[in-house]
Amino acid sequence: MTHLSLLAGSILLLSPGAVFLSAQTVSFADNFNPPSTLWSNSAGNWIATGGNYFPQVPNNNPLTMTLLPFDLTSYTLTVTVNALGDSGIYVRTNATGTQYVALIIGGLGYGQGSRGGNAGTSIYWADSSSPTETANLVTGVFTPGNTYTVTVKAVGNTFSAYINGSTTAVTTFTDITAGNDGRVGLYTNQPNVATGSGSGPPTTYSTFSLQGTSAPVSQPYYFSDLVFGGGYQTTLTYVNYSPQTVTCVTNFYFDTGAALLVPFGSGTASSRTDVLQPGQSLHDQTLANLNAPNTEGWGQATCNGAVQASLLYRLYSAAGVPVGEASVNAETAATTKFATFAQTATGVAYANPSTTQSAIVTIAVYSTVGTKLGSQNVTLGPLQHGSANLGPLLG
Repeated sequence: MTHLSLLAGSILLLSPGAVFLSAQTVSFADNFNPPSTLWSNSAGNWIATGGNYFPQVPNNNPLTMTLLPFDLTSYTLTVTVNALGDSGIYVRTNATGTQYVALIIGGLGYGQGSRGGNAGTSIYWADSSSPTETANLVTGVFTPGNTYTVTVKAVGNTFSAYINGSTTAVTTFTDITAGNDGRVGLYTNQPNVATGSGSGPPTTYSTFSLQGTSAPVSQPYYFSDLVFGGGYQTTLTYVNYSPQTVTCVTNFYFDTGAALLVPFGSGTASSRTDVLQPGQSLHDQTLANLNAPNTEGWGQATCNGAVQASLLYRLYSAAGVPVGEASVNAETAATTKFATFAQTATGVAYANPSTTQSAIVTIAVYSTVGTKLGSQNVTLGPLQHGSANLGPLLG
């Protein structure tokens, strides 16, 4: 049987698996010769010359910014800062950089031309909720214009900074608004010529390295048809091929979109939660009465990592002997069109995962030479489902 699933007008294609999306190790290095294309260059027109990376328009209003795309939880970041004056490291930001926590290196107005006192010598923290804050300020750390190696270690929303390979943190900061994951990046405000008072050589970065753990990403799976009773049993299979534990929450629905109680071996329920250890697989068959009328529906799951997900349909004889089966992988991605070889007896199934929008499925069949033989529109309300053989459906 061929299966389709629809999301607000978009069909979800069958897929044998998905990109690995559970928590994973990130390792990145850049000598800026040339700079990696992963840097966002969001503001400041960043370039590299001779392995030195810097913005051509350093500024603090708006902030210069270049970010990496990794959504990190814990990490260690090390970068060389040249001609240090007024710069920084975004230790956690959202994707657009509108919410951030930054480690400021030098600073205290050095980029705007302040000289003397603690300007250019200090290290402190600032965040987007208090951009002028100088949290946990430590002065007299740097000599402006010199080169330093700065390391940042993040564990959750606690950040520690180290200078020139020291194992003792020069400053540590915990930000309760930072969240437990986000991106990292670079900033510099030296020299800020936009104010008319910035001067001195630009602060640049070189020899950047990053090792960390990315945040898990939810992965949806759609089962566009399931059936039990009337001689049928359905088997749900999950295979966790990752080195991390993955949790999947699976919900089942009638054709009408109402919750469907499914009699699995683990219990009868319309929703189930399965926790799969690394390398573990789950294989659970329904225990429906084969002589009862068949019940048909569909299901959708959300996992906090990628798994191999599939359903197996098995037909039994009156004596309870299996006489046929078919297996279908879960759909993971949406598209507006699905094409397949078909015959009169080919079955199609379609489901609308949207909880708010109706959807229209147009099913059309063509001859081997491309002549259109017929078509039929099927309207599905939110969470509704249907299935049919193509011959009877299209007349």
